[in-house]
Amino acid sequence: MDFWNIVLQMAVYPLLGMLVVWLVKLADNKRAPFDEDKAMLLESNLAVGLRKSGICLGLFLALAGILSGNSSKILADLWNFAQGAIMIVILLFVTFEINKRIILRKVNNDEAVAKGNVAVGAVEFSTLVGTGIIMNGAFTGEGGGLWAAGVFFALGQIALVIVFYLEAAISRRNIQEEIEIKGNIAEGVDVAGILIAISIILRAAIMGPFTGWIPGLEEFGIYLALGLVALFAFKALARKIFMPRVSYADEMDKQRNEAVAIFAACVEISVAVVIANSM
Repeated sequence: MDFWNIVLQMAVYPLLGMLVVWLVKLADNKRAPFDEDKAMLLESNLAVGLRKSGICLGLFLALAGILSGNSSKILADLWNFAQGAIMIVILLFVTFEINKRIILRKVNNDEAVAKGNVAVGAVEFSTLVGTGIIMNGAFTGEGGGLWAAGVFFALGQIALVIVFYLEAAISRRNIQEEIEIKGNIAEGVDVAGILIAISIILRAAIMGPFTGWIPGLEEFGIYLALGLVALFAFKALARKIFMPRVSYADEMDKQRNEAVAIFAACVEISVAVVIANSM
């Protein structure tokens, strides 16, 4: 590895990533109907902080996928980085719209975050980070190009929506109302955990060389289905082992026990990491 490739990896690419995040931050500030910088910096609005953190982490995770396996030609690598970055930024704002119109559709997301609804901020954080994780896997593969990355982005968004509503159906709790109307942080964290967990599994399913649409789509569907079964099964097992004397539904909705929600989310993410690394 020559000196200039090391410089690119250690300095130039992180700086370019910071530049992309800064430009997206400016665009999001224009999009939002309130002063997000004031809310985060002067009002210590945690919901806005979670949104901004999700944007930053999601972007860097996706950009890291572009850089994996880069060539020895610096200009070609920079061109690929620029193309991928533009696509990622566009798709990130598509994620915002999916959040607003499909997942958290009962309230205005911007108004909820402006008022400090941390539960909404937590779900936004998880979908942005989850999108970054999935895009990291899509860009890590070779042979599919931007077209394949765009298709797997769309499939990833469909998967996140399915998981959100499946969690609500299986738990038989009114998760949307708890998050959007009541601002229940425990529910927001609980949902965030499983969305990030399934994203980790899906990343492992789509990364690697692109071998064709049929095998790629089949593998994506299989790992989505089996991953969900594994996550819900281990979540139920964790409740039996670590919380045998309490009702999880009561802890989420009546007690609003954020500590329990964080623990459950970490169990799901930990299981997802093990599954992804065993694939």
